[in-house]
Amino acid sequence: AGYAHPLLGESLFIGASLKYVFRQSLTQEYTVTDIVESDFDERVKDDLLDGNGALLDLGVIYKLTILGLANTRVGLSANNLIGSKLGDAQDMDDHVDIGIAQDLDLKATKLTLALDYVDLFSQIGEDNDPAKRIRFGAEIELLKFLELRAGIYQGYFTAGLGLDGKVVRLDLVTYAEEIGTYAGQRADRRYSLRLVGGF
Repeated sequence: AGYAHPLLGESLFIGASLKYVFRQSLTQEYTVTDIVESDFDERVKDDLLDGNGALLDLGVIYKLTILGLANTRVGLSANNLIGSKLGDAQDMDDHVDIGIAQDLDLKATKLTLALDYVDLFSQIGEDNDPAKRIRFGAEIELLKFLELRAGIYQGYFTAGLGLDGKVVRLDLVTYAEEIGTYAGQRADRRYSLRLVGGF
């Protein structure tokens, strides 16, 4: 659940989001001998740690109207502020993200460009590679119900498609997550499908 409130003539928006998370963590190391054992699947299940909790995010967005850039927005968010302890499962790190977005009017359509830097103060883990923290994306609205997206996530290409109906929204996404210590070392390509209904 989330809420945003406009201030300063709708140039400044502040918001909060409350989310409930169920998480399973596995932080064990296994040898080849462990993996070939007949009871390995049961051992992994026993080593999984469960946890859950409610987490709070806070954010602010400011439109640069005062500088004559009404279509440019700067945002700052603080994530996982309250409730980051998830019982036996690995805790969720709190972190601060910053971003900027620009809407371009292309007469027949609209193009949005966005640039984010995640974990501004290096609070997540021990990874300090700045390239893994940069996100760049573009979204173009082709029809009233169709959006195409492309970008860069942790140094890898991303793509997406959004279909927005009256009561149903469908999003298709592909991106690669860096599982190495620096951007470009070892990609894990992922695919996501999201279907949302509402009135």
